[in-house]
Amino acid sequence: MLKTKHSYCALVAFVLRLLSLGGGLPAAAALAPLENEPAYCICHKPSSGQMVGCDNPECAIEWFHYECVGLKADPVGKWYCPVCRGEQKLTKRAKKG
Repeated sequence: MLKTKHSYCALVAFVLRLLSLGGGLPAAAALAPLENEPAYCICHKPSSGQMVGCDNPECAIEWFHYECVGLKADPVGKWYCPVCRGEQKLTKRAKKG
């Protein structure tokens, strides 16, 4: 399943940071990562750029940055992450729950 938009929570956080620009904060400070922003991907970083969702409904990570999984273009058909394909082990930090 191709999912190239940020999650709702990440979008709300982004909008709130943009709104804070009017409060006199420098742009760099206003757009710095939030401490409670959810981590995605095998890199354990927040949502950014183009992202793809794993088509395995049981995937523990769900969302991946194109760069981290070697994608340069939208995948055709169903796409499964390296963990679900058995090419990479799931680290504790990425497990749900």
